[in-house]
Amino acid sequence: MKVPAAELATRLRKFNAIMDSSFDGWRYVFIFNPVTAYYFTGTLQDGILFIQKDEIPIYFVRRSFERAKDESRFSEIVSMSSYSTIAEKLSINKYSKIYIDKQFVTMDVFSRFNKYSEFQNVESCDEEISKTMATKSLFEINMIKRAGDIQKQVLEEYMPYVLKAGMTEAEAGALLTSEILRLGGHAGLRVKSFGRELFFGNIAFGTNSLKRYAFDTPAGVEGNCPAAPFLGSPNKILEKDDLIYIDICCGVEGYLSSMTTLYSFYEVSDYIYEQQRRCKYIRDRIVESLKPSIIPEQIYNYIINNLHPALEGLFMGVMPDNSKFLGHGIGLYADEYPIIAKGFKEPLKENMAIAVESKVAIKGVGTIGVKNTYIVSSAGGVEVNGNNGEIIKLAP
Repeated sequence: MKVPAAELATRLRKFNAIMDSSFDGWRYVFIFNPVTAYYFTGTLQDGILFIQKDEIPIYFVRRSFERAKDESRFSEIVSMSSYSTIAEKLSINKYSKIYIDKQFVTMDVFSRFNKYSEFQNVESCDEEISKTMATKSLFEINMIKRAGDIQKQVLEEYMPYVLKAGMTEAEAGALLTSEILRLGGHAGLRVKSFGRELFFGNIAFGTNSLKRYAFDTPAGVEGNCPAAPFLGSPNKILEKDDLIYIDICCGVEGYLSSMTTLYSFYEVSDYIYEQQRRCKYIRDRIVESLKPSIIPEQIYNYIINNLHPALEGLFMGVMPDNSKFLGHGIGLYADEYPIIAKGFKEPLKENMAIAVESKVAIKGVGTIGVKNTYIVSSAGGVEVNGNNGEIIKLAP
């Protein structure tokens, strides 16, 4: 699906307005990140997007120029053979201040780019990009809701019938992936965290969901191997007494929804049931607060300061590796702005998409809890993939 030209124009105007509020007299922006460039152009290529205040932006594309022209309704796409093409076409004074996405650009890439322009005044516009992408248009919300519909169907209607004792985590992951693809979703996801990778989520049987790894998440995963700690292990076999933890993203047209679902062959113990109930209660209190003008930090502080004693030391992972957030923005990335955490003092805005997370690590059992995706509204969070928080009972 081509992103409408009007949608691209609205995104650019929003970015310009946010840049105006942050920087007096800004003129030039260079965006290196292809995902951010996609947000503004509707095509994902090897190139650099140039934005000039009050002028038509230019997308310089190395590969594939032909595909970019075919996919995008962006007005100005220019073929470039090397970074010298940009310098020759723009002829910007090297003393001019430019803004770039510093969180993405490596020193090597920027030095090769700047070889031809020799810019000496380079600032970051990463925060402005994040704020622009944080509030979603109706077009984007529709994509996220479509992803949520597929995700809910696969996790709540398909997986309970295919999870069988004796299968491996990897086999469960293969079934899950193929069903998402069959229904029109995509299983890949993107994260902004530098140097971090995910496939599209985690599948963990039993205590494998307690195995910590580099990505900041309240649960863990064994994964394929130390070099690829993703999705599920080909060696971990599902036993009848294992709690099954599935935490995945699902995408439609690049836009993601995120969801966690738990399964068990038998009725869980009263202790696990009560801990799961407490996680659902916390999630629901957070969702009630997802309204414009509410401060994310205030939501976080209220929840943490009022934790049930039974959750202490186990909430959002085993200390000291527990996650220090309760939710995060989601869209083209799985970890977008804003974060429901300390330090995030700017108020929520209508139509932000937030993945809300409330989980508990139980030693000897695994990680339990809930995660669903919501849209910020005046009435609180509007769900896109349900509000279920029950542990789904499987046929023994």
